[in-house]
Amino acid sequence: MSLSSAPPADEILSLNTGFNLGSDSLPDALKFAYSRDLNASVLVSSEAMDEPIEVWGVFKISRDSFSFTPTVGYDMINKPAYDRNKSDEDCWLNLRPAVNLLPHGHDTILGGTSTWTKYVANIKSIEKLYKDTKASRQSVLLENWGIKLSHKFLVDKPAPVATTDSDTEEEGEADRASPADTIHPQFTLENWPVPESWDSARLSLLDRGYSIRPLEAYIHKKEEPIRPSRYERKLKGAIAHVSFIILAYKFAQDNRIRFSAVARRITVLITPTATASRGKGKRKETETEAEDTHKKPKLTPTNEL
Repeated sequence: MSLSSAPPADEILSLNTGFNLGSDSLPDALKFAYSRDLNASVLVSSEAMDEPIEVWGVFKISRDSFSFTPTVGYDMINKPAYDRNKSDEDCWLNLRPAVNLLPHGHDTILGGTSTWTKYVANIKSIEKLYKDTKASRQSVLLENWGIKLSHKFLVDKPAPVATTDSDTEEEGEADRASPADTIHPQFTLENWPVPESWDSARLSLLDRGYSIRPLEAYIHKKEEPIRPSRYERKLKGAIAHVSFIILAYKFAQDNRIRFSAVARRITVLITPTATASRGKGKRKETETEAEDTHKKPKLTPTNEL
């Protein structure tokens, strides 16, 4: 895919019906509501309180601090000092994959490079909707030059849904009729592509009822999701349509609120190979040029609060 083959605006706009961060203002109905399932307050619409509202934009996925990989960049053999007394499975459970979302830098995509100012302003306005004004706040914004996007691969396995015999029969027929819908083995904890040194932790987590929640990541106009072993190759440095939900965690003991942007779906619009070719022969990447007025903090993908 070349740089000139980015989808037209109408195709990009149709990828998600949530709130476009490039909009001129926020809808009146947005608010934060506490969710027991998420153990946090989540951005919702007062017209649909039971479902988090997705916000979206077009970004460049930074090559720096990229940890949307199966191991999250963690070495189970050479653990950091603070993890050496912890079990392998507990270390795995503490991993917090994250990436930085940057201005996409393309004048031909939606509103062009000027949309970043709107993205930042709308994120700040969204975070102000959280009513507690006395607590200190940690934004999803990284000094206005980027947005930190998070995800968690390991989750509690959902309880099986009770079905009638007729439901089971109908589902069985549907499964036999759609062999193309078979899940690739890499999308399961049993076959999650990590080194053999993780096998003991894998077995323990399976026994404890955990499962994998892979990224909802796709190449535009392709139905098959990107396999976990290809996350880095397909996502790192790509221009992508990214949708996420915004959570607010309150830490009463510290009188602190931490906002988090949690990935919902990533659709690659321009591949990393194409974006790299644009900067060929330059000493710095395009994203570095966009950030040279700010010193970027390094993300630590593990043991985050």
